[in-house]
Formats: sequence, structure tokens, C-alpha cells
Amino acid sequence: MNRYSRFRGSLMVAGLAALVGVSLGACSSSPTTAIATSTTASSAVARTATPQSATSTATPPSTSSGSSTPTTSTTSALSSSTTAAATSSSTSTAAGSSTVSGSRRVIPPGGGSKLGLRPLVVPVKIVHHKSSVQVLVQLKIHSKPFYFLVDTGASVTLIDSTVAKSLGLAAIGAPGKATSIGCSAPIQPVALADWSVGSQALPGSLIPSQRTELAGKKIGGIPVAGLLGADLYYLYGTMTVDFKNATMTLGHPAPTGGQSFPIAAHLTAGGVSVIADVSVHGNRGGFLIDTGAAVTDLDSKLANSSALKKVGATTKIGAVSCTTSVQPVVFDNALISTVKLPTVTAASSANALTARSNGKIQGLIGADILSTFGSVTFDFKTQRVILG
Repeated sequence: MNRYSRFRGSLMVAGLAALVGVSLGACSSSPTTAIATSTTASSAVARTATPQSATSTATPPSTSSGSSTPTTSTTSALSSSTTAAATSSSTSTAAGSSTVSGSRRVIPPGGGSKLGLRPLVVPVKIVHHKSSVQVLVQLKIHSKPFYFLVDTGASVTLIDSTVAKSLGLAAIGAPGKATSIGCSAPIQPVALADWSVGSQALPGSLIPSQRTELAGKKIGGIPVAGLLGADLYYLYGTMTVDFKNATMTLGHPAPTGGQSFPIAAHLTAGGVSVIADVSVHGNRGGFLIDTGAAVTDLDSKLANSSALKKVGATTKIGAVSCTTSVQPVVFDNALISTVKLPTVTAASSANALTARSNGKIQGLIGADILSTFGSVTFDFKTQRVILG
């Protein structure tokens, strides 16, 4: 979501978990843990735009990533009221937990059936540009079609504030702030009572709205209105992106066989961050597994300690409300568990995500890598990602 008036680079996306006040030191091994949320749960997310040369002119969509961390308390994404009108007395997140008059009700991964969700398969748009890959899915809001990024790196679902305003979505509660690569931008929770994916109506919810460069801009010629985050996928229990057949599957049994690796679905107040332990040249760090990231990204300290080869000059990344420099590097000799990752050109930068997580998150594995396996399945019940 850059602030370049012409959106000269594509969205370089990587929605990251809200990390303020959240300890990511230990991965939760219990698949039955769910998000505990209140009407002021602090969880928000934003995306960054594609890095582009400081001297470049109109360039097509390409790479990378960023993060957003709320600096004040905001209502969690997909906080749905029991009346699907997003009232303050009873809310529940897409990840399934709720607070009703001060008491908590916990739903485990895949517990969306209690909210009326059923397994389904929907078509997606796969957008390729050079080495970058982005996945878009159509939602309907108030019976109007909108495309959202399929974004497991986004801890919560987010809608552009321009789109929210055009739909007349009611603001609920006080605004908060999100920080992305050192920049801050306001977030306003809004009520979303009438929306669906495919043939499936989704629970009435509170989601953050934020001024971005998504509204009115295009990825592969397609306007994008927001991010469909990991909170919803957690509620379905499983989510598969099939890059070959251009489909997204929700709630079906995970495939067996093939390569896989363990993940930890860290549960924040209203959001879900999907993290795996990655080895880069023998140096280990936590990485978000992020279908919303057009390219892979890592912290510059890890890139330097791993002696990753630099590729060309530094370029500019447009974040929510500022720009920052990134250095393209050759991302090679990388493993997740026993899975060898393909060599790609990644972006390295000193970003707020690593600092705010106290070094627990060192980067993200983007769709440029995930797409090379043909398909990727997130199984929140068994805490694994299955490739191919």
C-alpha cells in the first residue's frame, strides 16, 4: 500500500501479525488454542507496496513486503457480534473465540462450523510478474464484487477505508494506529454484516479499515479492496491455494503425502500469525509463511550474517505512509525442517517487525517460493503446511 500517486510498483505484500504486547518466544503446540478477544482487542495489519528503483518510472507489478503493528488498542478483525451487527456487548473473531458479557467461549481451529461455515472451493486469480506472484479472491460485500489478496501473512482481514466509506460501513469504537516499517497510520474498526466468499456467507464482523493505496489500484489489471487474512482461514481449519488450477479450498481435509513442515499458529488478540523455523546458510529464524507476499523478505541483519549475495542497487519500498530502502539479495541455501527452498531474489531491510518481535520474526516466505510447489495447504489443526 504505497503512497505513490500512480502506484508505480505493484503491492509488495506481507501482512504481519500485530505484535504489541504479544510474546512470540515459544511456539504454541496446542491446536485447540483459540484467540481470546474483547471489543477492544489489539490486532491490526497493513501491507506494503512493491520495491521500486528510486529513479524508475512506471514499472509493472513486482516485489516484496512489510508489516503493521498497532500502537494503540483497536477492535480485532472479524470480530462478529452474536447479532451479526458488531455490537459492543458480544464479539467473536474469525479464529473462533468470543467474549460475551465478560465470559470467554473458545472454538478450536476449524470450529467455524459452529458459526455456519461449510467447506468450499472458490476460484482465484494468480497474477505473475517476473518472479513475483500474487493471489486474489473475489468477495461480495453488500452484493457488490470486490477482490481481496489471499493473505496468510495478514493476522487479520483488512478493508481499505475508501472502500469501507463507499459501502457506508459503520465505524465502531475508537480508532487506533498501525505501524509499518517505522511509519504510523490510523485504523478504524468498521462493521461488516453482509459479505461472502463463493457461495458462503461469512459471519458479521468488525474489521479494521485503513487508508491504503489498494482502493482504485490494480494488480494484474484487477482492482484490490483489501486483505483476506489468516483469522478466517484458521476458522475453517484448513486452507489450500492451488497455484496450478487457480483455486482456493477452505475447510476440506488436508492432503496426505508430499513434503510438509511444522508451523506455529501464534494467536494474538483477534488475529493469527503463521510462523515456521527457517534455516538460511545455517542461521535460524522465525519466518511468516505468507501467501500475500509477492516476494520473500528477510531482515538485513540475517541477510548479512548469512552472507547473502547482493543483487544490484538498493531500491525503494512504499509502505503505508512512508518509503524505506531495501536491498535485493540472493536467498539460497534455505531449509524449513527437511524441505529445501528454491533460490529466489529476495528483499532485505531493517524493518520494524523484527524489532517489535524482539527478533523472533526474521522475515517471511512469500508466494514466489510457495508457488513453485504447485499448491500449499495450511492445516491449523495439525499445525503443518503441506506442499504440492
